Amino acid sequence: MTAVPSTARKDWTDVVSNALVFVDTSFLMHPRARDALYGTDGRLLYATKRLIVPDSVVRELLKKYNDKNKSTRDAAEMGLRLLEDLRQANYAVRRGSDRDGRFADAVILSKIQEFWVRHNVILLTQDRALARDARAIETSRSVQSRHRIFVLCANDSGGLSHLKSATEVPANAMPRKRTFRSVTSPVIHPDEMIGGGIVPGIGSQLRSRFGMVTLIDEMARGGEGVIFETDYAGIVAKVFHPNARTVHRIEKIERMLAATSSLPAVTWPVSLATGADNEVQGVFLPHAEGRKLATEVFLPNLLKIRHSEWTRKDLVSLAIQLAEAVQYLHALGVIVGDLNPQNILVTDDARLTIVDTDSFQIEGYTCPVGMVTFTPPELQGKQLAGVLRTQSHDAFALATMIFMILMPGKPPYSQQGGGDPGANINVGQFPYPFGQQRGGTNQPAGPWRTIWSNLPYKVKQAFHRVFADKQRLTAAEWAAVLKGYAGMLERGHATDEIFPMHFKGISKEVGDRYGLQPTTGRLIQVPCAECGSLFSADETTPDMWRFGEEQRELCPTHARTLGTQRTCIDCGEKFLFSFADQASYKRNGLLPPKRCEQCRVRTKLQCAICDNEFRVLSSEVERFTFAGRTRCDGCADTAGTPFECAECHRVTVYSYREQAFHDRKGYVAPKRCKACRSKRKANAVDERQ
Repeated sequence: MTAVPSTARKDWTDVVSNALVFVDTSFLMHPRARDALYGTDGRLLYATKRLIVPDSVVRELLKKYNDKNKSTRDAAEMGLRLLEDLRQANYAVRRGSDRDGRFADAVILSKIQEFWVRHNVILLTQDRALARDARAIETSRSVQSRHRIFVLCANDSGGLSHLKSATEVPANAMPRKRTFRSVTSPVIHPDEMIGGGIVPGIGSQLRSRFGMVTLIDEMARGGEGVIFETDYAGIVAKVFHPNARTVHRIEKIERMLAATSSLPAVTWPVSLATGADNEVQGVFLPHAEGRKLATEVFLPNLLKIRHSEWTRKDLVSLAIQLAEAVQYLHALGVIVGDLNPQNILVTDDARLTIVDTDSFQIEGYTCPVGMVTFTPPELQGKQLAGVLRTQSHDAFALATMIFMILMPGKPPYSQQGGGDPGANINVGQFPYPFGQQRGGTNQPAGPWRTIWSNLPYKVKQAFHRVFADKQRLTAAEWAAVLKGYAGMLERGHATDEIFPMHFKGISKEVGDRYGLQPTTGRLIQVPCAECGSLFSADETTPDMWRFGEEQRELCPTHARTLGTQRTCIDCGEKFLFSFADQASYKRNGLLPPKRCEQCRVRTKLQCAICDNEFRVLSSEVERFTFAGRTRCDGCADTAGTPFECAECHRVTVYSYREQAFHDRKGYVAPKRCKACRSKRKANAVDERQ
């Protein structure tokens, strides 16, 4: 969220007495919402007739009140108490029906559209995507009104501010000067592990610059440390594993703490976390809501299930937020390094946050890790711990991320007959066509062809510049291209479907050249046989909108919600094989699916050691690949390279999982077995005590 001070624009105060004021869930859950209403800006509460709170907002608060996350539960409880106080004081009124099952955002937008023609409207929300959609109503050419729509949020000072939209970052938000200096070589002094002893856990207290903080619950666990929920509102603790507590890491974080970041889309460190002995145990970071982009967007079947209400506007909004976040970091002098979907969180309302920021490259302190899919060809196969990366390296990862957001989960070099991700990147053959003189081959089967067909010309041109012509765009250039795309979607000049069913218009010559079905691009209005609403359809491709034996004409919504029932061979549950999927399978010569969508997103693997078969999420295949071969969890931990311990002289196994972890971190192979290493650490602690 990026807000400008309320002093910058006071015209909402002129209309508040006769305006309709709608309240969103996110506003009520903000820690300073009560202050914003009753405090210095309390004139909104006292001047307006009543705050309008849709029933759907109350339902969302009650749902979040039962959330697994304690911070979410506490915020929801605070929102419910505030709402009850407002209702008791006759400041707020609930509106709506229990039968209306729509999301709160959809209800609020429909009410704003209904009343804005006759009334000024004020929307209280922290949701930038909702702010964007509300302002789109005001700028719509199809409806004219002399009234205004104002979007306000609670700010950290306990007042009200104008809320910027999800795709709107003011020019002065970018840093005016570079914070971190440019360097030409990595730091040269040795990187050593520091500290030891007992690793903090649940119930432990750590010292921060804002006092003692207690670790309440474990939230996540990774290769570098454990994320804990804390008793300090809005703050989490990342406690490093002993082998991740190194001199270079601590020095890097200290440099980051000396600077500041005002961008909410980046969880910038706020304090070191030290134990009773003043040894650094980790770092405190802002709490970020959401789930990993890798599962929310990059798995198409899960995307359809979890975010069925999303449209292409939401994907473009995510891509813009990412481009602007990288642009901001580059302006600071920061190199992201390990830009990948595992380090990005996405919320249900399409807000994006970059996490794991302590792995950023700051000056000469390199980023030692990276995923193959997002590593440029010149760095493929290199030990990244000693590589000083550049903005050009980030630009390749950013372009790949944007491509995989707009083409949900599909890497840009993935193609029929291709190799593994690293090999495809090294070959550099981009399979998607563009222009008459340049075109790709071996496009992957599935929805990717129709998605690519419906992308605007300038978006395709940008992707071709990066992946075919090897001319990388800056983050600022990507933000400009994507904002143009967002504008086309707002004006209705591009399809808003995430998975469009029709090509944009393909001549016979181009269709023959790339193996695509020719279309005229001439659309006709067809009534849906199920709901009666009119929808646009290409007259030359009736097989894309006439379905089943009866050849019923169905709109895209009902083509995907109607069909035949099948039984999953893995979980035994019934699942819908929609008419749209049936037509797609038939066009591509595929057999009907044997598994439901949830089971289909899992890839079947076979362990190269024990030959056992197992299924994992597609995004996790790389985690089970060691030295180019697949290993199950058991074999990865127990099998490996035997060696003799330099201390006890017993023969032990250097497991494949350990080897992969040490390679990613740039560590040398151990000389001692695990037991001797643990014993040495314990002795070192005893000596210090």
